[in-house]
Amino acid sequence: MKKSNTSRRKRMNRQSRLLVAQHWIKTYNGKNIMRGYAKWFGVDKLCAIRELKILGVPISEAIEKQVIDSLHQRIAKNLIVVPSPPQDSPFEYYF
Repeated sequence: MKKSNTSRRKRMNRQSRLLVAQHWIKTYNGKNIMRGYAKWFGVDKLCAIRELKILGVPISEAIEKQVIDSLHQRIAKNLIVVPSPPQDSPFEYYF
C-alpha cells in the first residue's frame, strides 16, 4: 500500500484534531495561537477559531470579526464577473 505524502495531522477530522490539540496547545510557544493552529493542522482560520473556542482558548470578538470580514472580501474578489466578448464579433468566423 502506498504511503500518503500528506502528514497525519493534516488528514485528521475535527474530533481527532480536538483530542490532539489539547496537548498541542500546552506546548505551543508562538505569539498567535490561531494562526499557528491553522497552519499546524491545515485548516482555515475560521475553523481554527471555532475549534480553539471549543477547547476553551479565549479569542477576542474583534479578531473573529476581522477573520470573517477578510474571508468575505476574498470570496467577493473571486466572484468578480469578467465580461464576455460580444457575440457579433467578426473574428469568430476566421478560425
